[in-house]
Amino acid sequence: VEPLKKAVSYALFPGGKRIRPLFALSLCSDLGGDCEKLLPVTCALEFIHCASLVHDDLPELDNDDVRRGRPSCHKAFTPGIALLAGDYMVAQALYLLATSSFSAGERLDLVKSLSAAFTDLCNGQTLDILPDSQRGDTALIHQLKTGALFKTSCRFAAVSAGLGDKAATLCEELCLLAGVGFQIVDDYIDRFG
Repeated sequence: VEPLKKAVSYALFPGGKRIRPLFALSLCSDLGGDCEKLLPVTCALEFIHCASLVHDDLPELDNDDVRRGRPSCHKAFTPGIALLAGDYMVAQALYLLATSSFSAGERLDLVKSLSAAFTDLCNGQTLDILPDSQRGDTALIHQLKTGALFKTSCRFAAVSAGLGDKAATLCEELCLLAGVGFQIVDDYIDRFG
């Protein structure tokens, strides 16, 4: 349906770093994996990331009117369309993984990893909107909101490179820390320029 298509396109293509897919592809290359095979799958990371931004900006959560220098999705469209656009991107992310050219076992690994990351992201967002007295540790929020998708980026690279579960888990641990570091720097830039 046209308004939904426009909202999804608006949310997905505003410019931006695409750092999670690039992170996955760079690590895949370093590990000797098949980057061409992984490329469509990394789009799922961007779908989830953009969906989380659309939802995060909604009046019921952070109530941000601007995202990347232009009106937030709910301001450009409506809160209802923005909510549906975010939901649509989550479903499409899982569809991309389920229909990828990876083996059935690898597809299951990818779906489980992305689903776990989205669950973590939702938990992190929940903590983020609680009153300060109930929020808890900021580092935990960073791990859940930002670190989870970085962790999944590395899991995707490890799966593409054919690494076993133990090595893939080590990749995830490394990238979780990279994601938290990324968020710390991003918060610093937002606050101090």
